[in-house]
Amino acid sequence: MAMTLKSELFSRFGKIEENMLISQATLLDPRFKKFTFSNKNNCHAAVSFLKAKAQSIIIEPEVLISKHTATTLSSTINSSSALWKEFDETAVNLIGGSNSSAAGIIEVDKYLNEPLISRTENPLVWWAERKKVYPRLYELVKRRLCIMATSVPCERIFSKAGQVISKKRSRLSTSKISQILFINHNI
Repeated sequence: MAMTLKSELFSRFGKIEENMLISQATLLDPRFKKFTFSNKNNCHAAVSFLKAKAQSIIIEPEVLISKHTATTLSSTINSSSALWKEFDETAVNLIGGSNSSAAGIIEVDKYLNEPLISRTENPLVWWAERKKVYPRLYELVKRRLCIMATSVPCERIFSKAGQVISKKRSRLSTSKISQILFINHNI
């Protein structure tokens, strides 16, 4: 029985690390990152794919720097001496500047080098606090960490819908059925 269970688990979940959506969701979860991968090649492929995704995201300048800060920064740079001009250009290049490709890679590397958070902490709260630090990754997090772990909630709603819609209730409108299911689910 144990061997059958093991083979069935492997047949269903053996190649789960090769699924890029699940791999990205795992990497973007600050509780796990790349430490949950059993195969280093799959981890490397997922990190490369995540970097490519981060490079493709273009962030508006208002998201990176507020308008007030940008105005203050530009007036400061204009009034600074030629000595600081070279330093400012170097600093902009180090953080990625307007180059989306470099900024995406830097964000991913910086994020992956941060320590893991406790397994009991909420990763969505962690990301909400750091959305200004990792704006490109935050956009990916909104797309990847919304993946449902199970289909049980929707199965329950379908089951309840089967109980609500019957021959005696065949004249209910779709909006009424929706309201009944909403109330029933949220009680």
